[in-house]
Amino acid sequence: MRAWGLICVLSIGLSLGVLSGCGEGEPDPDRPTAATASDGSDAGAPVPETPDVSASDAGTPGAEDPVPDEIRLRASPEARVVQEWAAAYAEIVNAGDGTQSAAKKVMTREGLERMRFYTQQDWGRYFPGPLPITVTKIGKPSGDGVTWVQACAWMRGWSQRSATDPQRDEREITPVRLGLKRKGDAWLVDGMSNGKAGTCAGVRVEGRAEEQAG
Repeated sequence: MRAWGLICVLSIGLSLGVLSGCGEGEPDPDRPTAATASDGSDAGAPVPETPDVSASDAGTPGAEDPVPDEIRLRASPEARVVQEWAAAYAEIVNAGDGTQSAAKKVMTREGLERMRFYTQQDWGRYFPGPLPITVTKIGKPSGDGVTWVQACAWMRGWSQRSATDPQRDEREITPVRLGLKRKGDAWLVDGMSNGKAGTCAGVRVEGRAEEQAG
């Protein structure tokens, strides 16, 4: 994937200022996407205050719960939908699917429209598996109904030049932020931005080539 080409193209599709980092006069990178009624999200409902969850949150020594925080984070519904979105991204690119059908179940209506902008940047290339991405932190829901998820993604060097040409660019792991919205009991991806203030030092981001996409 062409990392910054993806990020900049996203900013064109996000009229509400989800993205930043593509030039001067950019919107505040910490401003979340405004929730809208058109995607069925519960934007008007009161949002309970919940603490941020991250892989670095240490558990209490001797606590009854033996599950490491990192495993608990990766198993959260928010992290799972991010992985489903990453798999859909690869399927769409490999199939050259302009309908973005693989992502319909995991994205909001607006998010799906944005998906059309940036998957096309990789058409003609080949993903040997889902876009590698590791969730590192899940934020609190905002007043607009958006929950920001911080992650590290293998933005460059994972996709091949083509299905028959295994050449790849130099590996680059990039911090990203994904905006999620709740629709009923399901979490949906609404957009993504580069995580300017984030870091991926020490974060393991592994490709799963055995899970062939498309």
